[in-house]
Amino acid sequence: MAVDTAAGSTIAIGPANSTAASQTDYEALGFVEVGEVENIGEFGDVFNEVNFTALADRRVRKFKGSRNAQNIQVVIGHDSANTGQTDLAAALESDSDFAFRVQLDDPGSGTGAAPTTFYFRGKVMGAPITVGDTETIVRINATIGINSDILKINAV
Repeated sequence: MAVDTAAGSTIAIGPANSTAASQTDYEALGFVEVGEVENIGEFGDVFNEVNFTALADRRVRKFKGSRNAQNIQVVIGHDSANTGQTDLAAALESDSDFAFRVQLDDPGSGTGAAPTTFYFRGKVMGAPITVGDTETIVRINATIGINSDILKINAV
């Protein structure tokens, strides 16, 4: 398998949802692609480090604590007519978790080809606008706090 660029990747927002956990659950939901996405930041589980130091050997021992799927930063070119951006703004005003889908541009070939897809639930924690200067595109810098496992469906 070859590596790919991020070009063609998308992020989409689904409905408020606090229960979706399987591929079937997520695929039953309606998703709206967020338009004019410039950058989808990193996401995925990171374990908190738990340390213990015994007096006798002064050796710090490291253990895995709780898992944190982190916050995903999404940079978007502002387009007030884009339905996905409107849905993202509405989710910001809600305390609910929403379903999200990230798709890479790496579909297989043949019948039923599909790209690598990630599903998760999270809250839109912020969506500040950056206006900048005359040489700047107006951008939204959205933050999504991931509150579920991240389900990865490999490309077929």
